[in-house]
Amino acid sequence: MVTGKGIFLDIVSFLLDSPRLIQKQSHVIKLHQQILSHGLLHGSSISGDTFHMFQRSALVLEVGQVQNEGQRILSFPSRKATREVKDYSQPSWLTDSVELDFNTWIVENFQELNDSISIAVVFYKNFSAFLPERFLAQYGYGYGSILHRGLDMEYQLHSRIVAVAVQTGQRIVGARSSRLKVKARLAHLNHTVNRQIMWNISCGLADFSQGNVQFSMEGCQPIQTGNYSLCQCNHVGTYAVLLTTYAQPDELQFQDGFEVIAGIGCALCAFFVFLTFFILLVLWRKISGAITALKIQVCIALIGAYATILKALHDSLT
Repeated sequence: MVTGKGIFLDIVSFLLDSPRLIQKQSHVIKLHQQILSHGLLHGSSISGDTFHMFQRSALVLEVGQVQNEGQRILSFPSRKATREVKDYSQPSWLTDSVELDFNTWIVENFQELNDSISIAVVFYKNFSAFLPERFLAQYGYGYGSILHRGLDMEYQLHSRIVAVAVQTGQRIVGARSSRLKVKARLAHLNHTVNRQIMWNISCGLADFSQGNVQFSMEGCQPIQTGNYSLCQCNHVGTYAVLLTTYAQPDELQFQDGFEVIAGIGCALCAFFVFLTFFILLVLWRKISGAITALKIQVCIALIGAYATILKALHDSLT
């Protein structure tokens, strides 16, 4: 089991050390999920209240399980964790830490299940190399089904990525719970940012539901302390510190104005093409021929193209 785990992590570390080998975010997400799944599987196979640490050049994975009932406070990376090679020292890039504070009662009927809770925590060195440098999310405002276009929020990663997974039996614990608290202490990365823009520090929880990586700022509270941020969350998942800001209103107005002008131009062109099409149909008996038929086909194609462009502009503006 340990040998198979070691080979798997060797391959994963090689892939993560070579960003050019993985081009699609969906493949990176699957790799990330496989790492957590293998970690939970290995954690469920070792003895209770024991943790193992696996160190590679691109990641550090710590797995284990908890069997005793009650309140537990666990810190990662743990000094008590069993390492593959005892002489291994903690890598210099690993400056982040995680504290998991939970009660076994987060699992319903835990005392009757006679089961253990498996835990997997992974620290990545360069996972951000597979993600875009900047993210853009659009937020609407309004009530009920009436939503208006809101401001665009721009954000970028400001720390390495850390992930926590908890499972008992076949059930993965992921729902928000007042009995589960995660505190991730994440070091800030040295980014060159535009000082003219007001950047805010936020804690993000990764969302993979759309097949790509997006971050939600809900469920985590940031506490900034110098070059670190403490993210306090009530939900296990994948965490990162984010630099967030709203797009400048002038840029949004310029974009809207350009789309309006383009829409007016397309509408005028479509009108004149339709007028030409109508005239050709009216005069068909007098000027019928191959060239006229070709002109009619061109008009139909142009009308369809302009209609498609106008539909796209309308959706963008609304």
